[in-house]
Amino acid sequence: MRSKPEEFDRREQSLLLYFETRLVDYVGRVASVQMNGDDMEIAKKLEEEGLLQFGRLTMAAIDSFRGHSLTQRYTHWVRFSPEAWTIVHQLRRERSDKMLAKDKDILESEMTKNKNVYTEAREARKQCLTGFPCPV
Repeated sequence: MRSKPEEFDRREQSLLLYFETRLVDYVGRVASVQMNGDDMEIAKKLEEEGLLQFGRLTMAAIDSFRGHSLTQRYTHWVRFSPEAWTIVHQLRRERSDKMLAKDKDILESEMTKNKNVYTEAREARKQCLTGFPCPV
């Protein structure tokens, strides 16, 4: 069984991340309209590897889980093995690091600005507590 994120191709990684979102935000319910034929084959392959369980809901379950629109009709379910959770955690962390690196300059500027605002507010509060005039 593959156990490192780099052992999965881009499409497999993408599907694992999609499934992770569905598990966390939608209790494992999957809307198949957001998947294509390749995704279905990849899901089957990952299931054969023992990384996940993936199946179709019954019509009664599909009708009871229907979202607010037909595009959110849940048709399938997914569950991860502990190994899949480990892999997806690493993928999510790598994605976060990559996205943060892109916005590093903007983020650092905002963090510095917020720190300065916090410092100024703390100093103003200290001045109000110790005497007058209070700048606020």
